[in-house]
Amino acid sequence: MKPHVSFLVCTLARSGSGLLCDALWNTGLAGKPDEYFNPDTVNKHLRTNKSNDYIDYLNKILNENSTENKVFGAKLMWDDFFFLKGKISTIKSFSHLKISDSMNILFPNLHYIWIRRQDKIKQAISLWKMYKTGIPTWRNDRPLSYKIPLEFNFKKIKTLVNQLTEDEQNWQNYFANNRIKPFIITYEKDLEHSYKNTIKRTLEYLNIPVPENLILWTKYKKQSDKLSEEFEKLYYKELKNKISRS
Repeated sequence: MKPHVSFLVCTLARSGSGLLCDALWNTGLAGKPDEYFNPDTVNKHLRTNKSNDYIDYLNKILNENSTENKVFGAKLMWDDFFFLKGKISTIKSFSHLKISDSMNILFPNLHYIWIRRQDKIKQAISLWKMYKTGIPTWRNDRPLSYKIPLEFNFKKIKTLVNQLTEDEQNWQNYFANNRIKPFIITYEKDLEHSYKNTIKRTLEYLNIPVPENLILWTKYKKQSDKLSEEFEKLYYKELKNKISRS
């Protein structure tokens, strides 16, 4: 089913995009937003189907993951977008176009949703914990019992802070250079404590009628815990020490 409306949730890891996409999916009105353009996902599909036809892959994703009201959504990390741009540039009929123009052709009535997290240190700590535990989401409210001890590493977390800052600037540059005004969602203001009003505003931005009896829910839970707070204190302490020594 070819969609009439499509949207991309442009984001970085540990920004609240999982919660947003899950809640939108659960409405049954906003497609089935997921990471369809992750390089591993794309390459696995192409190998399985013994094909190099990326347009065929795009059409398959659009047709199979739109809801009955013909809405398609996807989550797009910056690295995935970089990969997507590379794939599109190899298609002869798109090689002469700006990437933003190609995107508008490939994704019908395209809308951009940009999720930002203001506190890059907390975001980096959350990402570091995910890398070390291999656990991307919590499914309940109980404190997680880590199977391995998680050690604080200032250098690794600082590297993640820098990378997150750079990739967010990349998104900002893409929007500015192509005169795109995305619908902006801020984790701290719009998702951290209450997400339901944000889901309704997102549906309205997409011009999707919101039923009065719409039930909003998500399986995602906030993952910050006492260990996150401890790492944050250690990070600022180490940062202060480095500044005083310089």
